[in-house]
Amino acid sequence: MSLLVLAYPVLSSTDYQWIQAIRATHDPQYYKIIAPHFTLVFPVETLAQERFVAHIKQQTRCVHSFRFVLRCAVLNKDAFTADTQVFLAPDEGYSPFVKLHDRLYLGPLATALRLDLPFIPHMGVARAGDPHACKCIAETVNAQDCAIEGRVNTLDMVWYDGTRVETVGQVHLGEWRGGVGTAGGNLQQDRVRSGNASRVRSCVSCGHYCLSEQC
Repeated sequence: MSLLVLAYPVLSSTDYQWIQAIRATHDPQYYKIIAPHFTLVFPVETLAQERFVAHIKQQTRCVHSFRFVLRCAVLNKDAFTADTQVFLAPDEGYSPFVKLHDRLYLGPLATALRLDLPFIPHMGVARAGDPHACKCIAETVNAQDCAIEGRVNTLDMVWYDGTRVETVGQVHLGEWRGGVGTAGGNLQQDRVRSGNASRVRSCVSCGHYCLSEQC
Protein backbone atom coordinates (compact mmCIF):
# COMPACT_ATOMS: atom_id res chain seq x y z
CA MET A 1 0.00 0.00 0.00
CA SER A 2 1.28 3.46 -0.96
CA LEU A 3 0.46 6.89 0.45
CA LEU A 4 0.03 9.93 -1.80
CA VAL A 5 -1.19 13.52 -1.68
CA LEU A 6 -3.71 14.48 -4.36
CA ALA A 7 -5.53 17.66 -5.26
CA TYR A 8 -9.01 17.08 -6.65
CA PRO A 9 -9.65 20.46 -8.26
CA VAL A 10 -12.85 22.45 -8.45
CA LEU A 11 -13.89 22.47 -12.12
CA SER A 12 -16.96 23.56 -14.04
CA SER A 13 -19.26 20.68 -14.88
CA THR A 14 -18.59 21.21 -18.61
CA ASP A 15 -14.84 20.96 -18.17
CA TYR A 16 -15.11 17.99 -15.82
CA GLN A 17 -17.22 16.04 -18.30
CA TRP A 18 -14.89 16.93 -21.18
CA ILE A 19 -11.86 15.66 -19.25
CA GLN A 20 -13.68 12.52 -18.18
CA ALA A 21 -14.74 11.74 -21.75
CA ILE A 22 -11.09 11.74 -22.81
CA ARG A 23 -10.01 9.67 -19.80
CA ALA A 24 -12.77 7.11 -20.29
CA THR A 25 -11.47 6.35 -23.78
CA HIS A 26 -7.73 6.81 -23.38
CA ASP A 27 -7.03 6.03 -19.73
CA PRO A 28 -9.79 3.56 -18.82
CA GLN A 29 -7.83 1.82 -16.05
CA TYR A 30 -7.37 4.93 -13.92
CA TYR A 31 -10.64 6.49 -15.05
CA LYS A 32 -12.41 3.73 -13.13
CA ILE A 33 -10.26 4.17 -10.03
CA ILE A 34 -9.81 7.90 -9.48
CA ALA A 35 -11.30 11.28 -10.45
CA PRO A 36 -9.32 13.98 -12.30
CA HIS A 37 -6.53 15.13 -10.01
CA PHE A 38 -3.05 16.55 -9.56
CA THR A 39 -0.48 14.50 -7.64
CA LEU A 40 1.60 16.52 -5.17
CA VAL A 41 3.27 13.62 -3.34
CA PHE A 42 3.93 10.45 -5.29
CA PRO A 43 3.65 6.93 -3.82
CA VAL A 44 5.40 6.64 -0.46
CA GLU A 45 5.78 3.34 1.36
CA THR A 46 8.41 4.22 3.96
CA LEU A 47 6.30 6.34 6.34
CA ALA A 48 3.53 5.29 8.72
CA GLN A 49 0.11 6.65 7.78
CA GLU A 50 -0.29 8.65 11.00
CA ARG A 51 3.06 10.37 10.58
CA PHE A 52 2.40 10.99 6.89
CA VAL A 53 -0.95 12.68 7.60
CA ALA A 54 0.49 14.74 10.46
CA HIS A 55 3.37 15.95 8.29
CA ILE A 56 1.09 17.05 5.44
CA LYS A 57 -1.21 18.91 7.83
CA GLN A 58 1.77 20.68 9.40
CA GLN A 59 3.26 21.67 6.06
CA THR A 60 -0.01 23.14 4.74
CA ARG A 61 -0.98 25.25 7.76
CA CYS A 62 -0.21 28.52 5.97
CA VAL A 63 -0.83 27.47 2.38
CA HIS A 64 -3.58 29.32 0.52
CA SER A 65 -5.93 27.94 -2.09
CA PHE A 66 -5.06 28.93 -5.64
CA ARG A 67 -6.44 28.97 -9.16
CA PHE A 68 -5.00 27.50 -12.32
CA VAL A 69 -5.73 27.38 -16.04
CA LEU A 70 -4.94 24.36 -18.22
CA ARG A 71 -4.23 25.39 -21.79
CA CYS A 72 -1.92 22.72 -23.15
CA ALA A 73 -1.56 18.95 -23.53
CA VAL A 74 2.00 17.58 -23.33
CA LEU A 75 3.60 14.15 -23.65
CA ASN A 76 5.46 12.41 -20.84
CA LYS A 77 7.31 9.09 -20.73
CA ASP A 78 6.09 7.15 -17.69
CA ALA A 79 9.05 6.45 -15.40
CA PHE A 80 7.51 3.24 -14.06
CA THR A 81 6.05 1.56 -17.17
CA ALA A 82 6.64 1.43 -20.92
CA ASP A 83 3.68 3.77 -21.49
CA THR A 84 3.66 7.30 -22.80
CA GLN A 85 1.20 9.67 -21.10
CA VAL A 86 -0.74 12.77 -22.09
CA PHE A 87 -0.83 15.49 -19.45
CA LEU A 88 -2.88 18.66 -19.22
CA ALA A 89 -0.38 21.16 -17.81
CA PRO A 90 -1.17 24.51 -16.17
CA ASP A 91 -0.05 27.83 -17.59
CA GLU A 92 -1.49 30.01 -14.85
CA GLY A 93 -0.96 28.39 -11.45
CA TYR A 94 2.23 26.53 -12.32
CA SER A 95 4.28 28.20 -9.59
CA PRO A 96 1.93 27.39 -6.65
CA PHE A 97 1.91 23.73 -7.64
CA VAL A 98 5.72 23.56 -7.72
CA LYS A 99 6.15 25.43 -4.43
CA LEU A 100 3.55 23.29 -2.70
CA HIS A 101 5.17 20.10 -4.00
CA ASP A 102 8.58 21.23 -2.74
CA ARG A 103 7.16 22.18 0.65
CA LEU A 104 5.50 18.80 1.16
CA TYR A 105 8.75 16.99 0.40
CA LEU A 106 10.58 18.58 3.32
CA GLY A 107 11.31 16.77 6.60
CA PRO A 108 10.39 13.08 6.72
CA LEU A 109 9.57 12.98 3.00
CA ALA A 110 12.89 14.48 1.88
CA THR A 111 14.43 11.07 1.17
CA ALA A 112 11.40 10.07 -0.93
CA LEU A 113 11.93 12.91 -3.44
CA ARG A 114 13.06 11.64 -6.85
CA LEU A 115 15.58 14.22 -7.99
CA ASP A 116 16.09 12.30 -11.23
CA LEU A 117 12.46 12.97 -12.20
CA PRO A 118 11.58 16.67 -12.64
CA PHE A 119 8.19 17.60 -11.21
CA ILE A 120 5.70 18.69 -13.85
CA PRO A 121 2.31 19.76 -12.43
CA HIS A 122 -0.24 17.89 -14.47
CA MET A 123 -3.58 16.20 -14.81
CA GLY A 124 -3.22 12.88 -16.61
CA VAL A 125 -5.83 12.22 -19.30
CA ALA A 126 -4.39 9.48 -21.52
CA ARG A 127 -1.77 6.78 -21.75
CA ALA A 128 -0.69 4.23 -24.35
CA GLY A 129 2.16 1.94 -25.23
CA ASP A 130 2.45 3.67 -28.59
CA PRO A 131 3.89 7.20 -28.19
CA HIS A 132 2.58 8.17 -31.64
CA ALA A 133 -0.97 7.48 -30.48
CA CYS A 134 -0.42 9.79 -27.51
CA LYS A 135 1.06 12.44 -29.78
CA CYS A 136 -2.11 12.29 -31.89
CA ILE A 137 -4.30 12.70 -28.80
CA ALA A 138 -2.24 15.66 -27.56
CA GLU A 139 -2.36 17.36 -30.95
CA THR A 140 -6.14 16.89 -31.11
CA VAL A 141 -6.58 18.42 -27.66
CA ASN A 142 -4.26 21.32 -28.43
CA ALA A 143 -6.04 22.05 -31.70
CA GLN A 144 -9.13 22.93 -29.67
CA ASP A 145 -7.34 25.83 -27.95
CA CYS A 146 -8.94 24.95 -24.61
CA ALA A 147 -8.67 26.97 -21.40
CA ILE A 148 -9.79 24.93 -18.42
CA GLU A 149 -9.99 27.09 -15.33
CA GLY A 150 -10.07 25.53 -11.88
CA ARG A 151 -9.15 25.97 -8.27
CA VAL A 152 -7.33 23.91 -5.64
CA ASN A 153 -9.10 24.29 -2.30
CA THR A 154 -8.25 20.99 -0.61
CA LEU A 155 -5.60 18.31 -0.51
CA ASP A 156 -6.42 14.65 0.05
CA MET A 157 -4.04 12.22 1.69
CA VAL A 158 -4.86 8.83 0.22
CA TRP A 159 -3.72 5.25 0.17
CA TYR A 160 -3.54 3.25 -3.02
CA ASP A 161 -3.25 -0.53 -3.25
CA GLY A 162 -3.17 -0.88 -7.03
CA THR A 163 -6.93 -1.20 -7.44
CA ARG A 164 -8.47 1.29 -5.02
CA VAL A 165 -7.85 4.82 -3.77
CA GLU A 166 -9.16 5.83 -0.36
CA THR A 167 -8.85 9.17 1.43
CA VAL A 168 -7.30 8.91 4.90
CA GLY A 169 -7.09 12.63 5.63
CA GLN A 170 -7.92 16.00 4.10
CA VAL A 171 -6.75 19.57 4.57
CA HIS A 172 -8.63 22.69 3.50
CA LEU A 173 -6.29 25.35 2.18
CA GLY A 174 -6.72 28.88 3.48
CA GLU A 175 -8.71 31.42 1.52
CA TRP A 176 -6.67 34.11 -0.21
CA ARG A 177 -8.31 37.53 -0.02
CA GLY A 178 -6.13 39.30 -2.54
CA GLY A 179 -7.03 40.99 -5.80
CA VAL A 180 -7.28 39.94 -9.41
CA GLY A 181 -5.61 36.68 -10.34
CA THR A 182 -5.65 35.16 -6.87
CA ALA A 183 -7.37 32.17 -5.42
CA GLY A 184 -10.94 33.28 -5.95
CA GLY A 185 -10.96 32.66 -9.67
CA ASN A 186 -14.04 32.61 -11.83
CA LEU A 187 -15.60 29.28 -12.61
CA GLN A 188 -18.75 30.74 -14.13
CA GLN A 189 -17.36 30.70 -17.68
CA ASP A 190 -18.62 27.30 -18.83
CA ARG A 191 -17.40 26.82 -22.35
CA VAL A 192 -19.68 25.03 -24.79
CA ARG A 193 -17.74 22.08 -26.15
CA SER A 194 -20.45 20.01 -27.79
CA GLY A 195 -18.73 17.53 -30.05
CA ASN A 196 -15.21 18.23 -28.76
CA ALA A 197 -15.01 15.16 -26.54
CA SER A 198 -16.18 12.92 -29.38
CA ARG A 199 -13.56 14.47 -31.65
CA VAL A 200 -10.88 13.47 -29.16
CA ARG A 201 -12.37 9.98 -28.78
CA SER A 202 -12.33 9.49 -32.51
CA CYS A 203 -8.61 10.26 -32.60
CA VAL A 204 -7.02 6.85 -31.78
CA SER A 205 -9.07 10.66 -29.34
CA CYS A 206 -1.94 33.07 -9.89
CA GLY A 207 -1.86 31.66 -6.75
CA HIS A 208 -0.28 32.93 -3.59
CA TYR A 209 1.71 30.89 -1.14
CA CYS A 210 2.76 31.59 2.45
CA LEU A 211 6.29 30.87 3.61
CA SER A 212 6.22 33.01 6.70
CA GLU A 213 8.55 32.41 9.62
CA GLN A 214 5.61 31.19 11.69
CA CYS A 215 5.04 28.17 9.43
